[in-house]
Amino acid sequence: MRPFLHPAPIACLLIAVAGAVFRNVPMVVLGLLCGIAGVGLLSARKGSDEIDSLSSEARSLLRPVQRLVGDIGSVRDQNGSSQAVQILGGEALADGNEFLGRAARALLTREQGKRLLRERDGIEKELSAARMNLEFATESERRMLEEKIRTRTANIERLAEVARGMKAVEIGLSEAEAALATIKARLAAMTTGERLADAPREDIRETITRLRSIASTFDETEKAFGKE
Repeated sequence: MRPFLHPAPIACLLIAVAGAVFRNVPMVVLGLLCGIAGVGLLSARKGSDEIDSLSSEARSLLRPVQRLVGDIGSVRDQNGSSQAVQILGGEALADGNEFLGRAARALLTREQGKRLLRERDGIEKELSAARMNLEFATESERRMLEEKIRTRTANIERLAEVARGMKAVEIGLSEAEAALATIKARLAAMTTGERLADAPREDIRETITRLRSIASTFDETEKAFGKE
């Protein structure tokens, strides 16, 4: 179950809706904050389990993103008096934790890809040998060799898709690191007394949307491995 479909965040959303109906602003804010915090907590718990399953190399790739998500949480926690920071920071933290979980799954898929790519040299050698033997093959041998060539060519094309998916994971992590660094800087600017025009809320929300878009690209990696 996705965190935002859990009963707790839904209950908080209903509180916020009720507050809006009765024009009770504190109730709306409370509902939003509780809902965002609930999603963040559930996402963090799920993501932590998946991160624990990663290899040391995969964890090192994820660590910069993980650190920035923690920094965003610290900015939010240290500015409890600012409703804007609480709401935007909480939203960013929830999406950051959700991203960590999806990135961890993508990295697990990447590790499977690395194991598959170790077979590429052997497949290429078999393909080369089959093409060489085709010239001197009998009719029955030719049919077998042609089938082998088709199969091994398809295998190599499949591995090329896997390699592209693995690269997409690395690019996505770099882009997410940049997005989270931007969110962190915008939130920090809001806590230093700078005008909101210098750190517009919409910029933060647009960057959060960008983070969600990056996470969705990991679905392409899953497809490359046949994990629809």
